[in-house]
Amino acid sequence: MSNLIETSEFTPNIYQIETNDDVLGGENGIANAQAKALGNRTLWLKNNKADKNGSAANLFKVKDAISVDDAVNKGQMEDLFKQIPTVPTGSIITFPTNTVPTGFLECNGAVLSRTTFADLFKIIGTTYGHTNLNNFRLPDLRGEFIRGWDHGRGIDRARTIGSFQFGTLVAAEMDSVGQVTQMGAGNQGSYVSEFYADRPNTEQLSGKYFTQTPPGQSTYLASTHPNYVGSTRPRNVSMMYCIKY
Repeated sequence: MSNLIETSEFTPNIYQIETNDDVLGGENGIANAQAKALGNRTLWLKNNKADKNGSAANLFKVKDAISVDDAVNKGQMEDLFKQIPTVPTGSIITFPTNTVPTGFLECNGAVLSRTTFADLFKIIGTTYGHTNLNNFRLPDLRGEFIRGWDHGRGIDRARTIGSFQFGTLVAAEMDSVGQVTQMGAGNQGSYVSEFYADRPNTEQLSGKYFTQTPPGQSTYLASTHPNYVGSTRPRNVSMMYCIKY
């Protein structure tokens, strides 16, 4: 008794033994024709498509793809997906919790290593500052509103990306019955101009910060509300800005 002699080829057809065939053994005997054809195919697959590493369990693992028509294995697919960011590096997203998600950093002005966070540094550079040539600073968006960059439109001139801007004080011109007749940063009208605001917390003040009467004399009510001048702001909800690194 001996083993079949296998040839590394994908034998195109598997012979069907007929009822009138003589049962012949040997290397080219009809009785061995089917097994030999299947053996040839198996050897061809092993040599051409499988990763031979000496382990029966790993015998048919797919090799790393090299040419355009090669199969891609699981490891290569995972590596490929890792290279496709679901959120581009440098994107800033608002989160409704106080927990920083994985893959993000809070926009809190922190100083970071250019080496450790190389991908993020490539995007924002030193736009928001740095302390030496080895680090860079994150934008600090705590308590801030974000405004769209003017970029030549002329609405908010002479601004650059990442530049800071103070708030604008806005006063209301009131007529004799308390109706607002004009809004602006002060006025030259014939009625009293008053500026109201609330504290940085949720407590609203009932008095005035600033009054103006003709012909332009102003009074700041520091004795009534010291240390609070403030600026106009819309109603808002506090959330956390985070940046993808």
